[in-house]
Amino acid sequence: MPGRFQTALGKRVAALRSLADLTQAQLAEKVGVAVETVSRLERGVTVPGVETLARMAQAMGFEPYEILKFPRRHSAKDRLLDEATHELRRLKTADLQLARDLVAVVGRSRKR
Repeated sequence: MPGRFQTALGKRVAALRSLADLTQAQLAEKVGVAVETVSRLERGVTVPGVETLARMAQAMGFEPYEILKFPRRHSAKDRLLDEATHELRRLKTADLQLARDLVAVVGRSRKR
């Protein structure tokens, strides 16, 4: 029976994989593991090594630490933050600065 950590890790990997718009097979291929490895991880049956988890995170477009960043609850806000982070990582520096400025403007307008 999977422990809480294994279950939480599996759910986190499945959520990030979904954000990256990858199937289990596509992620497995990018990382160089069997599809069953991804499936067992997502079901909380097993936990791969740190290096494999890091490769998975990078293959999905996330930093390795983000794979272990479990939200307290899987709220709509948490999902939006994950999606925004994923999209922002794809931007070039100038576009990222523009996005930051836009967010700052929206934040200031909400404080009024």
